[in-house]
Amino acid sequence: MPNTYFEPMGIGEMLDAGIDLFKKNFKKLYLITFLGYLPLAVIIIIAVAAAAAIGTYELGFMIIFGLIVLILSIPAMIAIVAMQGALIKACDDSLFDREIEVKEGLRFGLKRFFPYFIALLLSGLATAFGYLLLIVPGILFQTWFFLISPVVFLEDNGYASALGRSRELVRGYFWRTFGFIVVMGLLGFAMIGAISQVISLIPVIGTVTGVFIQIAIMPLQAIATTLYFYNQKAILEGHDLKLRADYLYSQPEGKGDVPVV
Repeated sequence: MPNTYFEPMGIGEMLDAGIDLFKKNFKKLYLITFLGYLPLAVIIIIAVAAAAAIGTYELGFMIIFGLIVLILSIPAMIAIVAMQGALIKACDDSLFDREIEVKEGLRFGLKRFFPYFIALLLSGLATAFGYLLLIVPGILFQTWFFLISPVVFLEDNGYASALGRSRELVRGYFWRTFGFIVVMGLLGFAMIGAISQVISLIPVIGTVTGVFIQIAIMPLQAIATTLYFYNQKAILEGHDLKLRADYLYSQPEGKGDVPVV
């Protein structure tokens, strides 16, 4: 990966870079995402099948059934967090020409479960509360906390410092960051929506296939977030980031570990 990826880029350049990374690492990114969502898919299938088989909707049954599903959802939630960390690490590895290891990536994400989950919960609550009050505070919080994932996973920040660090990287570039979020959201919606509309015309098989297609597109968000994270570091901390990149490229082949700056 050329060192130009560690220099400030425009939104169009980042989109091009993100698509290149997506195509280059599609198989492993898809596998990571599939494994991350597999426990949740199994729980949904079991819940739907059990409800259909029993065929009762009495209040007592629904309460017990809901509690069981909630308990089973815990490992699914852990798997999704591990997946997020693995995707961020995979993007980071690709940027620095390191081999992407699926198992190692999932373990990496799992180790950062608590700080990431709490940071995500706090930012989510703040954003949701902001949208409930007025739209503007919601947009503000969503933009400030956009970079929580790479900040927690790549800089090893705790949940409290991650919120401040994300805001720090966005400060002075609020509207640019918000514009990037909107563009990526529209791009993802357009891709998933267009494909799903066509696939859904096929009974049963179309629905199942549509789910797998949506899973395939999901890594784009992690790629976009990681690229934007490094782009902001290049703008605000270009010297340190260039040192990190130069350190890596100066190492003998096979030496991939670099210090976080």
